[in-house]
Amino acid sequence: METYEKQEIKTIQKSRNTEAVEIDGNIFIRQINPGVIIMPYTLDEEGNPIQIGIINEILEQRATGISKTLITGTPDDKDSNIFQTAIRELLEESGFEVKDIKRWNFLGSLYTSKLVLNASPCFSVNLTSLVATDEKQEKKETEEDDDSEKDSKFELINIDEALSIEDSLISTLFIKTFKNLFIKSQEENGKSE
Repeated sequence: METYEKQEIKTIQKSRNTEAVEIDGNIFIRQINPGVIIMPYTLDEEGNPIQIGIINEILEQRATGISKTLITGTPDDKDSNIFQTAIRELLEESGFEVKDIKRWNFLGSLYTSKLVLNASPCFSVNLTSLVATDEKQEKKETEEDDDSEKDSKFELINIDEALSIEDSLISTLFIKTFKNLFIKSQEENGKSE
């Protein structure tokens, strides 16, 4: 049981996927169906990360008017589990259909803000040597309930550029996915001393 479930909760506003709630005079966001976060990436021949997949979406509330972040999405009635949600969202947002479980990493769950009461399951997926299908465009044309996704653009960008984006999800999932590179580097530094 979540701590907040023990306290008196007053719903202030509710949408299909989230609600603003008041708990002890403080405002929080509760996800009705916590969504997935997905970091697509590619590797070079030596197994080092070279690109990260980013979604660019129009978001007028940002100073730039554009949000640059990872793929996110909420469960659909057709999804049998959260992994199926991740596969579907990757296809819808990027055009990459990746069903091979060996290409996926489950990174645990992540609280995206102290104002959000639920944690979201996180995945990374290796797109190295894969080609996107035309499925993304077909899905975009049939998605009538979310206008923001119609104006989104997926792109694979180099690591330096991706890690410079002011979005905590990108750097956090990058570290969670490639922590073995950091650990290996520390071990090598320890041996050389």
